[in-house]
Amino acid sequence: MDRTWIIDFDGTLIDVDLGRMFVSWMHSTRRIKKSGLVIRALAWPLNELCRRCGYGQIVQSWSTGLSVDAQMSAMHSFLDEECGSIVVNEHLLSILRLTEARSKIVLTGCNQILVQAFLETRGIRDFDAVIGLTTRGNIWVIQHPYSRSKVSIAKKYHPYVAVGDSWSDRHLLNQATESIVIDGDRRLRLLAEAKAWKVFPRVMA
Repeated sequence: MDRTWIIDFDGTLIDVDLGRMFVSWMHSTRRIKKSGLVIRALAWPLNELCRRCGYGQIVQSWSTGLSVDAQMSAMHSFLDEECGSIVVNEHLLSILRLTEARSKIVLTGCNQILVQAFLETRGIRDFDAVIGLTTRGNIWVIQHPYSRSKVSIAKKYHPYVAVGDSWSDRHLLNQATESIVIDGDRRLRLLAEAKAWKVFPRVMA
């Protein structure tokens, strides 16, 4: 009961990268405005540099020129079409449901509102909070829990148990009092073996 559980979302709790899937859907359905395409092209070098440095993007382009209502409508339309094809890691959920904790948090680089909507749509009510990407003025990213930036957000929950699946999660896992790896990334599995972290199979069913 004295520890918080911090769970990664994409690839850990679900089998896909929800943010990428949503943006691809936005492109395929031609919902992104031309101004968004321009912003994406201009901001790509800066966003890529920030990601390579481990701190995530600083510009969100898909929402450019869209009202809050239009963004919400797009998210719900996307979930209506695609939510059923996304596989949830029920093995991990079952472990969480048997675990007593101070709190259970999803920490994700995906858009926070999109993740909240997904969890609500799937009837998953196991988490006390979702901390994800948030923006100001539809474009400027003011919070992006990604790689190194996850650590600064997680510090206030120390001591915590961290669950992740990708190499970029290594910073969060290194700072946790207990670390659990969802198998799949060879580099992360080798790190887990070296540090004697628990490794759970990627059971997505």
